[in-house]
Amino acid sequence: MINFLKNKRNEILFRRIYYLIEKKFNKIKIVNIGSGKNFFLEEKFKKQSSVTGKYILYNYDFFTNKEITKQRKNKINCYKINNKNIYKDSNVVIMNDILHHKYYAGLDYEKVGKFLVKLSKKTNYIFIKDHFSNTFWDSVCLKIMDFAGNKNMKINEIPVEYFNKKKFLKMLKNYNFKIKNLNTRTNYYPSFIPFFGNSNLHFSILIKKL
Repeated sequence: MINFLKNKRNEILFRRIYYLIEKKFNKIKIVNIGSGKNFFLEEKFKKQSSVTGKYILYNYDFFTNKEITKQRKNKINCYKINNKNIYKDSNVVIMNDILHHKYYAGLDYEKVGKFLVKLSKKTNYIFIKDHFSNTFWDSVCLKIMDFAGNKNMKINEIPVEYFNKKKFLKMLKNYNFKIKNLNTRTNYYPSFIPFFGNSNLHFSILIKKL
C-alpha cells in the first residue's frame, strides 16, 4: 500500500517536474537528493529520454557499496551522499520530502536558507516537494504520515515541526531566490486516504537564485 502511494505521488511529481523544465535546456541532468530505493522517477525520465535523448537522473542517498553495485547492474544511477562530483553540470536538483528531515530537531530558517544558497551554486534550479504546517492539527497529520511513510526506511527522526508557509516564503525572499513556480494544493495521494489525501499539507516549488 505504501509503495502504491509513493508511486502515485512520484507519477504526479514526474509530470510536474517535466512540465517545468522540459523547455529550459537541450540536455537535462537531474540530481535526486535522498532518493531512497524507490527509483520510479528515474524510470519515468529514462522512458522519456528514450524518446528525446534529453534526460539523465542521478540518485543520491546513503547507499552502501553493495547497494550501488546491485543497482548499477540494473542500470540505475546510484551515488553515495558524500560524492560531491555528482552535482557537476547539473541543471535541476530535486528534494522530494527531504528538506524537513534535514532539520528535524527544530527548524532554523536561516540554516535552511544558507543550505539552499550553497546548493544553488551547484545547479540551475532547485525543485522542492515538502509540507506546510500552519495549524497544530496539520503537524499531527504530518507526523503520522512521516511515521507511516518512513517506517521501513533509515529515516527514524520525526520532525518536531514543519515549514510554515509565510516563514518559508519570506526566507526565500531574504536569500534572493526567485520563485519560478509554486503549487500549494495538489492531491499527491487519493483524497479518501486519511492524512495523506489532504492536499493542503503538500507543496511543490521551483526556485532559482537571483
